[in-house]
Amino acid sequence: MRARSRAATNRAVDWVVDSERRRGAVAVLVPALFWLVLELEANLRVLPLVAAAALSAFLYTRATTRLTLAAGAD
Repeated sequence: MRARSRAATNRAVDWVVDSERRRGAVAVLVPALFWLVLELEANLRVLPLVAAAALSAFLYTRATTRLTLAAGAD
């Protein structure tokens, strides 16, 4: 079972690596999901939005797509 999930993860990573636009989408969608979860669960006003913007900047400044995905998964 673990080999299947690893193969699926590798296919997803390879799909994102093919395009800079997809890398940008990861850098926007992961923080957006982070913001949405925090907003729905904690209602901390503007704090989750600031944290999501910082996470987006952090993800976008990674040198490679693989590093972007690894940072987004952590």
